[in-house]
Amino acid sequence: MNSACLNSPFRIARYAVLLVLLLAGREMRALEKNRPIRHFGRRVWQTDGGLPQNTVNCILQTRDGYLWIGTEGGLARFDGIRFTVFDRSTTPQIHSNEINNLYEDSRGVLWISTADGLTSLDGTHWSVLSTHDGLPSNQVSFVYQDQKGIIWIATADGFATDWNGTVHSFANANVQAGENVVAILSDAQGVVWIAGDQGIQAYDKGKWKAVYTGSVTALTKSQQGILWAATDRGIGKIEKGMLRFEPEPALLHGTEIETILADHAGDLWIGTSAGLAVLEGQSTAIYSTRNGLPGNSVHSIFEDREGAVWVSTDHGVARFVDGKMDVFTTQDGLSAPLVLSMFEDQEGSLWLGTDAGGMTMLRNQVFTSYTTANGLTEENTKSIITSQDHVAGQDPVVWIGTDGGGLVRMSQQRFQTIRAKNGLASNIVLAIAQDTQGDLWVGTPDGLDHIQND
Repeated sequence: MNSACLNSPFRIARYAVLLVLLLAGREMRALEKNRPIRHFGRRVWQTDGGLPQNTVNCILQTRDGYLWIGTEGGLARFDGIRFTVFDRSTTPQIHSNEINNLYEDSRGVLWISTADGLTSLDGTHWSVLSTHDGLPSNQVSFVYQDQKGIIWIATADGFATDWNGTVHSFANANVQAGENVVAILSDAQGVVWIAGDQGIQAYDKGKWKAVYTGSVTALTKSQQGILWAATDRGIGKIEKGMLRFEPEPALLHGTEIETILADHAGDLWIGTSAGLAVLEGQSTAIYSTRNGLPGNSVHSIFEDREGAVWVSTDHGVARFVDGKMDVFTTQDGLSAPLVLSMFEDQEGSLWLGTDAGGMTMLRNQVFTSYTTANGLTEENTKSIITSQDHVAGQDPVVWIGTDGGGLVRMSQQRFQTIRAKNGLASNIVLAIAQDTQGDLWVGTPDGLDHIQND
């Protein structure tokens, strides 16, 4: 163990191991359904919130309360206070920092689809599956667990299943759904449906069936058990193993369908490159920038626990409550105009993952943005935490890990920097965590530093 003395009340030590700290979350209140967005508060942090990269591909909350964020620069875990980053430099089982998808199975195992293998986290045990274990490809895009408990894995070169650690590949079974798998679902009869850019495949009683051979951009299942597909030919409903196309509104003619959602009432929300269509029984409502939608290109649609529907566009987010639309843009606190993913956690807080703008969280009627803009020692910051032992009513001590500027300590608006010349393993700080003794654990590309609080 190496150590170095600093001109501060801290000692630093280095270890060649990874320490994973489990931290408890804080209580949060659900969103008020009927409160206009512009009446919510706003709080913007102009330092890194701890995200390894600002393009957020997926967000998932596991049953233990942790929020997991998949980015193009690694995986982050948020406990309600701080982020912990897991990437190639800190977790050997993560072979690529490009996180495509996150999924939690019925046993609480977290499955992490990456550009180079499928990583899983069972409790504190990390493992990885690759072509050496039987996967058709290491480019993994999607994971799903069916009603029998079988894990389905979509890769660039075909599908595979994992049942109690045994991998079975369908790479040579002439099963084609495409390299870009958008969804894997199972119905009440136990049939598994896989949709992608080359069609829809159904797997029933050990046999595959091609249901559709065109491009599919989305597949969703309503609470009533109806499967809806967005295809290059329009919107289709899957009934009795067949895809039947529905009459579509004029908005859908000649436009690309990006996403669909069947809400709790059974209404179908259709996001396109030219606006939003809502099918309510025999009636259709059309929304575009002409009648208030912030942007015409709709990327994702999400329904929260209160029944409000959130629609992300290329220029902001719209929320629909009881037929009324409310708009939220960067002027209201959104960290970037393009929202790629939306997620509601167990406490009712809404998380918005953006393209190159980090994340925006709506908690207790206050918007908080986590971005990489700062202005301290380095423009690109990798992680941030607040000290656990701060005094109530006072600003906490904030520790900021930067990409080349070392570790920064901010207290009462004053800054102190710890660099490699002071004993830090590297000026690139990837992750920070604080244990129950008040000591800091700092992850860098060149090792893990332990800073003791004397």
